[in-house]
Amino acid sequence: MRIKNTSNHQVVAMWDSVEYVFQPNEVKNFERGIAFHFINKHPELVETEEAVGIGAGVIKKEDFLKAVRENSPMTCSICGFVAKNYLGLLSHQKHKHKPQEEK
Repeated sequence: MRIKNTSNHQVVAMWDSVEYVFQPNEVKNFERGIAFHFINKHPELVETEEAVGIGAGVIKKEDFLKAVRENSPMTCSICGFVAKNYLGLLSHQKHKHKPQEEK
């Protein structure tokens, strides 16, 4: 992914030759804003991408996903509960939706 700022302070993210344009108010914290958008709107891209460019640097996919999980609210796919972050979601699901033991 390539990311650049435009003259009118928009942020443009390029992913497989497709441009995604973010307005300044959409990206309050640049890394988290971009990461949050792709995790929520285009998870299939995130799952297959080896590395993600943030600003002028490149971070590994694992670090990108870790940052999103630690900092972004996440919704339970079972009941719609919104957890503060990924660890909160895991804790919620463990206590509210106990996985069935395989026999």
